[in-house]
Amino acid sequence: MNIDASLDWLQLRTYTTLPIDSIESDFLDIDKLEYSTRNFKSIHEIYQGNNKVATIASEPQSTALHERLALLKIENNLLYDSDISLIVEQILEALQLEFQGISRIDIANDFNRFDLRIKPENFINRFFNSEYLKREKVNFNIRGKQGTKTTPTYLAFGSKLSDINYYLYNKTKEMENVKYKPWINEKWIEQKLDKSEDIWRLEFSLKANKNTLVNLETGELINLNSLEVINHEILNSLYCALIDKYFQFVKNDGKSRKDRMKPVRLLNTSSKSHTILKISDKKESTRSDKIFIKKMYQYNQELRGSDFFGAIESKANLKKFIESRNLESWVARKHPNIFEEILIE
Repeated sequence: MNIDASLDWLQLRTYTTLPIDSIESDFLDIDKLEYSTRNFKSIHEIYQGNNKVATIASEPQSTALHERLALLKIENNLLYDSDISLIVEQILEALQLEFQGISRIDIANDFNRFDLRIKPENFINRFFNSEYLKREKVNFNIRGKQGTKTTPTYLAFGSKLSDINYYLYNKTKEMENVKYKPWINEKWIEQKLDKSEDIWRLEFSLKANKNTLVNLETGELINLNSLEVINHEILNSLYCALIDKYFQFVKNDGKSRKDRMKPVRLLNTSSKSHTILKISDKKESTRSDKIFIKKMYQYNQELRGSDFFGAIESKANLKKFIESRNLESWVARKHPNIFEEILIE
C-alpha cells in the first residue's frame, strides 16, 4: 500500500502586529463573531469571497499568556490542497501575523486494508483479544456497534497528557454519519481506493512539541514546530516515521518477551527516509519538586480569595513547573484535584 499522507488539522501559534479589526486586505474579508472563549476575547472568521479560509482567536483573557498571542486555524478543505504551504504563507502575510510555531497538526492516510490484506476491523479484534500486542505500554479506547455481531469502528491511543494521540477509525462511516466532505472523496478517487469497501483512516495528532525529524541519509534536522513540515514530501516522511515509532505490533506467542515476538506487518515503511528524535529540556524530578508542587498549589488556593490576577499568574507558573519536571502523570495519579484545576485547559 502506497502512503499518501494528508493534513487534516492545522492550528498555528502567531503574534499579532495589529488589532485584527484594523487589518485591511486586498483578498481577505474579516468578520468578528459576537462571542468570546474561555481563553480569548476576540474570535474572527476569515473569508476569501464566500469561502471561509480560517478562524483566528486573539486577545488572551489571561495575563499569563503573551498579549499578542493569536491562534490561527486553517479550514479543513484547504489542507487537502497541493498548494497548502503557499496558502498558509499568504494568509499569514495578509493578516500581518508573526508565525511562532505549530499548536496542533493532524496527519492522516486512508486505505481499505492493511498490507497482506488484513481488514482493519479484524486487526482491532485481534488487538482487543491480545492476539496482537503493542510494543510499548499505552492507554487505548475502542468503539464500535453491536447488532447480531460486534463490529469495531474506532481504536485510539494516548491520553490528554500525551504529546501525540493516534486513531484508527472507519472513515466511510464517519463521512456517512457525521459530515460528508467532498474534498476527501476527491482524494479517495485520486488514490484509487475501492469505495465498495469501507475506507479506514490512521491519523496522528501532534501537539506543540520539541521533536525533530532527522533525515537518515544526510542527517538534516527538521523542527516539527516549523512550517517546513506541511510540505507534502516532508509530511509523508513524517507520517512514515510516526508509524515506525508508534504504530508497531507483534504477534502474541504467549512465551517470549515482546521484543522477541514476530512483528505484525501492517503498513510498509521500509523505504522510510527519516526518523523522529525527541529533544527535551525537561529536567529529572526530585522528591523536593513534588513537595514544592503541593505547597505552590496551597499558595494558589490562598491567593484565589484575595488576589484574583495573582492566582492566575501563580496557576500558570505551577503548570509550567509541573511540565518542566515531566510530572504530569504523577500529578494525575497522586493529586487528581491539582491535575483537574491546573493542567486541564
